Amino acid sequence: MMDICAENETLKLLNQTLNKINEVLRMHIQTQKASFQAKEAEWERRLKDMESKIKQQIPTVVVDWTEVQRYGIKGQPAKELFNRKKRDEGVEQQKEE
Repeated sequence: MMDICAENETLKLLNQTLNKINEVLRMHIQTQKASFQAKEAEWERRLKDMESKIKQQIPTVVVDWTEVQRYGIKGQPAKELFNRKKRDEGVEQQKEE
């Protein structure tokens, strides 16, 4: 009977020790999670900053109004004009090949 009581007491102490270890590990994981969330927010901010800088560096398309008149396209957006011009140039290149 004494052996069983001693074993129970040992298991109880072991269980308490494991509970303390689990608690320390949970706290460590929570600390890491908070750190990772802060780093993630910082990287998201950096990516947004980089994206805005890249958008600022995108060149503006200059519309040559003589070209617009040459194609006889009035009232259409310049983007559509340039797309048509690119298609026309592509067709010309294919004919040359």
